[in-house]
Amino acid sequence: MNNEMLYKLFLNTISKMNDNELENALKKAKEMLSENDYDKLLKFIEIEKAKMNKQ
Repeated sequence: MNNEMLYKLFLNTISKMNDNELENALKKAKEMLSENDYDKLLKFIEIEKAKMNKQ
């Protein structure tokens, strides 16, 4: 699974996840990604959550 696929996975499911589920998913993602890619994923999720909260 490449990084783009992971980003799309999180984008498609983030709205359905509670904080605990998101934390568990991020723990798994951290094991699969480099530190730099993991940081990018965190920023991506932060931006997407902010967009969802505005709606």
